[in-house]
Amino acid sequence: MFCDGNPAAPAPDVLKKMAADTKATMLGASPTYVQLMEQLDVVPGERYDLSNLRTILCSGSPAQPENFEWFYKNVSGDVWLTSQCGVRKSSAASWSPLRPCP
Repeated sequence: MFCDGNPAAPAPDVLKKMAADTKATMLGASPTYVQLMEQLDVVPGERYDLSNLRTILCSGSPAQPENFEWFYKNVSGDVWLTSQCGVRKSSAASWSPLRPCP
């Protein structure tokens, strides 16, 4: 599932709702988005079934330990959470372990 645009429109938890509705196994979110969720007291793990979620890619700005803590506490404690940097998000669809990232 790919989503382009404001990750908090029309509601601040729209990405988590889409992840639950599509049974997504991977989700990407920026630390800035996490800070917004914290400010609005959004707890997606209580509201949506995110049991299919296996990986969260945190990118777009430097991730702080607090961002990781928020994901583990409010989304899922049983997920692989990784901070990505240096690769364009759009290259994920064309990535191959056999060649360098574009």
